[in-house]
Amino acid sequence: MAKPDRMVAELLQPGGVMSLKQLGLESCLGAFDSSPLSGFYVMRGADNGIYAPFPEGHEARAFEHGAFVMALRDRARRAPNVEFIETTVTALLENEDTNRIIGVSACKTGGQPEAYFADLVVVADGGLSKFRTAVLGHMPYEPSQMGYLAGLIVKDLTLPVAKCATMIVLKRAGPVVLYELPNNECRMLVEFKEPPPDLKEHILRDVVPQLPASLRAPILNALETSRLRRAPHYYLPSMKQGESSKAGALLMGDSLNMRHPLTAGGMTVALNDAVILSDLLADIESFGNWNEVSAVLRKWHHLRKPLASTINTMSMSWAGLFAAEGEAFDIMQDGAFKFFGKGPEYSEEPMALAAGIAKSPLRL
Repeated sequence: MAKPDRMVAELLQPGGVMSLKQLGLESCLGAFDSSPLSGFYVMRGADNGIYAPFPEGHEARAFEHGAFVMALRDRARRAPNVEFIETTVTALLENEDTNRIIGVSACKTGGQPEAYFADLVVVADGGLSKFRTAVLGHMPYEPSQMGYLAGLIVKDLTLPVAKCATMIVLKRAGPVVLYELPNNECRMLVEFKEPPPDLKEHILRDVVPQLPASLRAPILNALETSRLRRAPHYYLPSMKQGESSKAGALLMGDSLNMRHPLTAGGMTVALNDAVILSDLLADIESFGNWNEVSAVLRKWHHLRKPLASTINTMSMSWAGLFAAEGEAFDIMQDGAFKFFGKGPEYSEEPMALAAGIAKSPLRL
C-alpha cells in the first residue's frame, strides 16, 4: 500500500503514547524517526512566551504521518490472524431479512466488486465518512465545519524552545502552531476561518510580520520552495452505538467523533478508544451475537467519555480563546497567560488534561 501523504496526525500527545503501550504497539514509534516534545511554548505575537511542560515523565512525539501509518500497517500485516487486502469499499452489505450489516462490497484497482463477509464490520473511514449514516441511521448531528488549516514544511527553523511545540497567538490571523519533525524540518500550521482569496499572500501579509524575527526568514523561504497545503477541519459529537445503530457494524475514529485540531488530540482519542473497545470485545465469544456486542458498544460509549470529553472540551475552549478577537477575549487571553506564567505548578494541570494524561472532565 502507498504511504499516505497528509499534513495532519503528526503529533501524538502523551496520552496517545500511553495508549500505544497498552495496545502493545509502542515499538511502532521506534520503527522510524520521531521527535520527542516536552510541552508547549505559548506566545502572543513576537512577545516572550510561556513554557508549559507536560507532567514529569511524559512526552509527546512528532513524526511524519505516513511513516507512522506504515509502521502500524506493518505490525498488523505480521499478526498471525490478519489477512491484509488493499481494496476500496463501495458499500456495506445487509441481510435483506434482518437488515443487519454482514460485510462489505469492495473493488480492487481495475477489478470487479467483491463481497467480504464478517460478523462485525469496523468502519473507520475518517471525518468525511461515506458510511456514517448507513451505520447510525438517524443522524442527530452532522459534522460541522469549523475552519481550515494551512500547512507548510519549514527547513532549518530554530524554535524558541528546542523539543517543544510552539503556539503563537496572533491578531487577525492564526493561531500558528510549529513543531519539530525529523530531518531538520518543522511543521507550520495556520488556522483560519474562511479560505482567503490568496492563501500565500494572507500568510505573507497577516501572519509572518507578527512572528518572532528569528522565525521569519526560514518561513519566507519555505513559502517560496515548499508546498503550501490547506484542509478543512470539523467538529462532530460522538453518538451512542448499539441501540438504534445498525446491527453488525460500529464506527471508530473521526467517523465517530471529531474536535478542533489545535491541541492535536485526535489520535490520542482514537487510540484510547481502541484500548477500551479491544478490552471489552475480548470477553465476547462470538461477534455474531449482537446482543452481546451492542451491550459492549453502549458500555464503551460511557467508558470513553472521561478522556474523549476532556480532550474535546480542551480543544474547543483553547481554540475559542486563542483564535477569537475582541476586547473581552483580549482580557481572557491576558488572564490565561498570567495563569500559565505563574509556573509549571499552574500549567501542569491544564497540560495534563489537553495531553490525555488526566482523564477526568471534573478537573476541567
